[in-house]
Amino acid sequence: MAALGGMGNMRIEITENGPCRVTGDVPQSDQVIATDSQSQSARWRQGQEYETSGEYGQCRCGQSGNTPFCDGAHEQARSDGTEVATQAPYLAMPTSRTDRD
Repeated sequence: MAALGGMGNMRIEITENGPCRVTGDVPQSDQVIATDSQSQSARWRQGQEYETSGEYGQCRCGQSGNTPFCDGAHEQARSDGTEVATQAPYLAMPTSRTDRD
C-alpha cells in the first residue's frame, strides 16, 4: 500500500486488478503540462478540480465512463492491472494534452 507521507489519514491503496482506493479526503484534480514559446515543458497548470467524498475509487484501467473515478469498467474490460504507461520522454509524445503559452 502506498501512502502520502505527512498528510494525516490520507491514503492511496493500489488494488489488485482494480482501481486505486483513495481514503481520507484526498483532493482530485487534473494537472496539465504547460509549454513555453519553444514548446518546451515549462510548468504545471491547474486543470479541472473534481468534487470528492472521504473515500473513492480512482480509475487505472482507462475504461471508466466517469474518469478520473472508477465505475467498475475494469471488470468488463478484464483489466489485469499491468502498468502500461509509456517510458518515452515527454518531447517524443504527441502534444494533444499540452497547453501552449
